[in-house]
Amino acid sequence: MVSSNNLILALLSFSLLTPTTFGIFGSYAIILMLLSFIFVFMLKGGRAHKNYYLLQGIVFICLLSLFSLSYINGGHLALVFGKALHTWVLFLFVSIKYPINIKYNNVITIFLVYSIIIFAIVYFYKPYGVMFRFTGYAFDPNYFGMTCLALYMSSYLFDKYKGLLVLKSLMIIAIFLTASATVISLLVLFHLIVVLRIRLNSIGVLLVIIGSLIVYSIFIYSIGSLLEDLNVDGSLYWRYKLASLEQRLDVQIRCFEIFFSNVNYFLYGVGSGRTNEFLGKALHNGFLQMVFAHGVGFLLVVVIYIVRIYSSLQRKALFLRDKRVVFAGFIVFIVSNYALDTFLTGSFIIFILIVKMYQHVELKN
Repeated sequence: MVSSNNLILALLSFSLLTPTTFGIFGSYAIILMLLSFIFVFMLKGGRAHKNYYLLQGIVFICLLSLFSLSYINGGHLALVFGKALHTWVLFLFVSIKYPINIKYNNVITIFLVYSIIIFAIVYFYKPYGVMFRFTGYAFDPNYFGMTCLALYMSSYLFDKYKGLLVLKSLMIIAIFLTASATVISLLVLFHLIVVLRIRLNSIGVLLVIIGSLIVYSIFIYSIGSLLEDLNVDGSLYWRYKLASLEQRLDVQIRCFEIFFSNVNYFLYGVGSGRTNEFLGKALHNGFLQMVFAHGVGFLLVVVIYIVRIYSSLQRKALFLRDKRVVFAGFIVFIVSNYALDTFLTGSFIIFILIVKMYQHVELKN
């Protein structure tokens, strides 16, 4: 018999379906996501005060109204709804003491089984592109790899579970099966930060975000022309990666040109899901994507909230090791957001959720 906690974990995983899932299943993914999220609170809703859910309902309405502006502006309804729900999940689970005590090894086991089964079903019955890399539940190797990395990073908080080394090894294997250079590089970055024992306060993290935004903006203008003239003699893999990088930077440069040509796009965005319409390809930059879809004000709100989450987790961390893991995790997600859209998708939420569960248990003990 499936325990209540594990059932909730499984339902939560469905409620955090990635944007790539919407591209495959459309409205069915929205229905599955919403029903799963409702069932989670039907099972555990009695533990929270009714005023709390009233407040969260108001937050959800505000978020949905904000994203609806993008839809009215021509955005894709599935992406608008999905991102709104993801953001609500983030608000919800970060701002409460999560009442479910789920063992970390159960989290990993359910995640792996869930990914393999869902991937197999879709692969055999509804193929999506050329799947030469393992994509798991996300149907995208990069986003699946980021979720694996989120679970791997959070494993450093735990040292009491038997078989933890095996579970961590499975996560590393899954990351390498995605063949994602971005995620593999972030795995190395995480270990480097943990080994060097670097830690910053919330102001430091805010400065890192602002500084990296400025540096990256300068970088894409200075490096774009160099890549066009650069030839790489070597493996097909590296030639493919170089071509991919050149295309990504070209799209991002055109995004800046659109901002300069019409300041209203910079202030208010063009609408969620309209990237291909304007640029022809995905931006592959979460920060730029926020501005492009919803305007610079939305980016500022997200950055402030990220810093607030970081400050909350650091304040409740009981050990220096925990503080380093939280810091390393946030830096990894900040860096990853320059290649993917990770802050408003499941991987970041899963990382925060596990850290919150761990801190809740530690504070009780």
